Amino acid sequence: MNLEGPGDDYVRRLAREKDFSGDLLPKLEHAGRIFRERRASSVTTQFVVGAAGERDREILAVVARLEREALLQHAHFSAFQPVVGTPMEGLAPTPARRELRLYRAEHLLRDYGFRFDELAFEGDGNLSLDHDPKAARRLVAARRQATLRFAGDLRGVGVDVARAGWYLSLRGRRVAEAPPAFQLRRFAHGRHLTQAPYATPVPPWAYR
Repeated sequence: MNLEGPGDDYVRRLAREKDFSGDLLPKLEHAGRIFRERRASSVTTQFVVGAAGERDREILAVVARLEREALLQHAHFSAFQPVVGTPMEGLAPTPARRELRLYRAEHLLRDYGFRFDELAFEGDGNLSLDHDPKAARRLVAARRQATLRFAGDLRGVGVDVARAGWYLSLRGRRVAEAPPAFQLRRFAHGRHLTQAPYATPVPPWAYR
């Protein structure tokens, strides 16, 4: 049950014939309630990322609410790439790293017990393309069993303090004084993908 976008305006920009709040979302919620009551199978959805101006915060707010209410098992994200002959062929492609960041943030919500308000968004409402939101994997489980006071306590439960320290605070102070150094990369965000609209009859990501 693909929502495509996080709200009415965004979905309307992608497909005028689709109705987010009057059709797509109610149907997904209805299916979710059926599966929840029967404890069978699961409901998933997909979002097109970057084509309609939506922000990561808006997408993940919808996902977090649905997963919290057990109406959604997980979400898929597809970075927008323009295709020749379509109304959006002139739009810029979405960096592939943005799709990856959304997947990692969704894992924090679904598998690691993070709350939506614990996700670290940039000032523009998107996740950072340079910093991994999933750097502290075992922290949630550890803090349920013990009090963590020092960086050594974090290392003891397997937290990579060098990567995660900037996002964590102990006794009111950040563990690290600066964000982790950027990793060297051969290409800028998404530049390993073609920057021209796809001209193939079926775009390459259709089979992902």
